[in-house]
Amino acid sequence: FSTGSAIGLFSTVFPDNKFPIYLCCSCFTIPFTLMNINFLHRYWTVKSPVKIARFSCWRFCAFLSLYPLSVITAWMVFCLSVADDPIGRAVIEPAYLQVSGQKSMGRGWLLICIRGNDDQWNTETLVLTLIESTIHITNVLIASTLCSLTIYELRRVKTFSLPLDADQGPASTIRAEPCPGSIRSRALLLSHRASLPTQQPISRWPVRLLVPAGLVLPRVGRPRSPAADARLQTRAGGHFQELDPVFLCHCGILKKRENGEEYFCFPRSPLSAMRCAYV
Repeated sequence: FSTGSAIGLFSTVFPDNKFPIYLCCSCFTIPFTLMNINFLHRYWTVKSPVKIARFSCWRFCAFLSLYPLSVITAWMVFCLSVADDPIGRAVIEPAYLQVSGQKSMGRGWLLICIRGNDDQWNTETLVLTLIESTIHITNVLIASTLCSLTIYELRRVKTFSLPLDADQGPASTIRAEPCPGSIRSRALLLSHRASLPTQQPISRWPVRLLVPAGLVLPRVGRPRSPAADARLQTRAGGHFQELDPVFLCHCGILKKRENGEEYFCFPRSPLSAMRCAYV
């Protein structure tokens, strides 16, 4: 309900108690904070993949949880501060009772009034409103910054670090090269350059690549014979092709397990049909 100088939030569903409304108003900020955490994960995926392991640390997750909790607390303080504002109640209560036909206004309400009946600024509510607006703007700036940095890194990146599982050895350095043809601007050919540790099962390498029909892969790594180059070309029917550790992706590699088989897939790539599987 609004009178032009004051805004009131009332509910006939909740009990005649202001706290459920305050809790709902506070929790609506959770999706925005979680979105920023997701943007951070996406940025690290491109900029510094080794940092992604921090998301598996409970201390780091506990630290990240302070972000949405602090925003919820700020909104709760804001709601509690403006709820019992006598200036706002004096403005909105007569108008609300006149429109609703009720004899009294219950306690399940939230008031935001920045100017009273005497046309004077309600300084306390105005300051609180500016603080909450600053929190919103800060969340938008964080999201915009992380999104812009991620796009920038995707355009300029030349090297990716691919964290491997414990049984696959340490993180590997991957060199990125443009692919030929129409996918030059959208896909990357990544050749594995890491030296395999002696304790790593050699049976995990090389990999097999499932590629869609019509795609011709360029020669990478060590010189190949014409026969070996021919095996790099795509064959219809979705056949597996034996390759050295070669990865083709656009902006990310996901490791999945299907029917007992582990493979890498690239869901955000125009070449989404491609899959890397262990030999």
